[in-house]
Amino acid sequence: MRLGILGPLALTVGGEAVQLRSVKQRILLSTLAAHAGRSVSVQRLMESLWESPPVSAAENLRTYLCQVRRALGDLDRVAREPGGFRLVVRPGEMDAETFEDLAREGDRALADGRPARASEVYGKGLALWRGPAFGDLAELPLVRRSVLRLTEARLRVVEQRITADLDLGRHTSLIAELTALVADHPLRERLRAHLMLALHRSGRQADALGVYREGRQILVRELGLEPGPELRELHEAILRADAALGRQPATVRLSRPERPSQLPADIAAFAGRRQELAELDLLTRDLRVPVLVGLTGLAGVGKTALALRWAHSAGHRFPDGKLFADLRGYGQRPLSPGQALDRFLRALGVRRVPGDPDERAGLLRSVLSGRRVLIVLDNAREAAQVRPLLPGSPGSAVLVTGRNRLDGLAAGDGAHLVRLTGLNARDSLALLAAHGGPDADAPTLERLAALCAGLPLALRTTAARLSADVHLSARELADRLAVDGRRLDELSHGDVRVRTGFAVTYATLTAPAAALFRGLGLLEAPDFPAGLGAALLGVDAESATTLLRELVGAHLLEVAGKDDTGTTRYRFHDLVRLYARERAVADAPRDVVRLSQVVAPGGGPGATTPAPKDA
Repeated sequence: MRLGILGPLALTVGGEAVQLRSVKQRILLSTLAAHAGRSVSVQRLMESLWESPPVSAAENLRTYLCQVRRALGDLDRVAREPGGFRLVVRPGEMDAETFEDLAREGDRALADGRPARASEVYGKGLALWRGPAFGDLAELPLVRRSVLRLTEARLRVVEQRITADLDLGRHTSLIAELTALVADHPLRERLRAHLMLALHRSGRQADALGVYREGRQILVRELGLEPGPELRELHEAILRADAALGRQPATVRLSRPERPSQLPADIAAFAGRRQELAELDLLTRDLRVPVLVGLTGLAGVGKTALALRWAHSAGHRFPDGKLFADLRGYGQRPLSPGQALDRFLRALGVRRVPGDPDERAGLLRSVLSGRRVLIVLDNAREAAQVRPLLPGSPGSAVLVTGRNRLDGLAAGDGAHLVRLTGLNARDSLALLAAHGGPDADAPTLERLAALCAGLPLALRTTAARLSADVHLSARELADRLAVDGRRLDELSHGDVRVRTGFAVTYATLTAPAAALFRGLGLLEAPDFPAGLGAALLGVDAESATTLLRELVGAHLLEVAGKDDTGTTRYRFHDLVRLYARERAVADAPRDVVRLSQVVAPGGGPGATTPAPKDA
């Protein structure tokens, strides 16, 4: 089998071209090919095939998958994965893979001082291109990122091949090609430098200087930037007729913009997360494609702390800068994408930032092109806050944190989501041990850790209180925390309050979901099915399930698993349950009495519930 994506989708099986009969088949195969070797979820495949999936979408998808499998000549070519499907491609079967192999071989030859071999190999790779990647399907949302990556890779190889040809003395024959390339890509300084050098070596110094003047005007007008130092040095060398320009290799190192380092300080009180740190290393290992990772979880679970710990440890892999923005997604005044773009562009050295947000987003992609920058976007509420800030080319990575599940980024932008849960007992104790005070014996620390339920913010707050108040013993604080009605009051220090994080998330709920949250908080059962939520609100099971999903999406509720009958069951984090009960008493005291007659431990009538404070 041979699969071509460097142009319109092309499939060859057994040496014969295979024509896919329908647009849906081509869309499906293109989507799988753009993620070759990686699983694509059923949901994302449906969204690729239909703007609004019909009722029969699942059945239709199965039909299209069968058709694509038959076209590939092997039913095992599309493997079923948990929750999705994966295109199985062997080495050498995709033209894009062959192109990348040839590009690497050319790079090695050029670095070894063999320009003739490099030019030959680069030419073979470029000859594989039959047109724009994926042809008329290039704008598919799940294909677009691959198109951008491949297009950038092709242009880089063109630049490298021209470097080799200049080293071989082919400057005169390159002028026409370079003139067209510079017209198509006026902001790429390397192409402009190549054209200047080719003109100079052809005895056309005035034209070479004119190319520089034109480039400077474009950079100043569109980016507010002066040409980089290497381009300026080449200009000055041409002005003084430097004889070295006729002899030295044409490899031109181009300038980079300022290298901002905006990361806040690393979190001092940090423990555990070894598995998550290793997962982030793995997810960002291959920067040949733009990398987008989302950290999600309950308020206070340590998303920002983990993001900063990893960003500081991996910072050396991003030599062109580290950008950071608190998007304040749950604050009263969230940071708009336009504001974040303005800050990033100025940090990268752009003096004249466009007023239009779309222009800013495009400019950021241009400035980041070919560079390795880490972008940390903290406290995002929705995908729309993040999308304009994403690079469009390989080399950079974006790490997003958010209390919501960020499913929109996963479905529309290919984000890898990492869900954080509480710390285990060992790591909870490690966080407390250094701050527990002289009387903090092991059983007391274990009790404190259990009362904090593994929530890092609660653990850090507890540790900070013990460290700051020499008159407060660990045993005394544990006794205070043991009183359910006081625990959230005690989990505060200075302006840090565990309750505040829950409250901010609770305020984003729809009214029915908030009512369900309060009602479920009155339960004594460790977990419960969706049917109980329906009984609490007097709604049908489908409506209750929708509301439960909203609570799970906000990380105010967790999926506990399935029982013996296959029914999904849900549960609270211990501290969130306390907050839900608080809200029930404060927001709907009359419901407390009514609901006490509906629920019981395990879901039956007669549950024990807290009485309203004014009862």
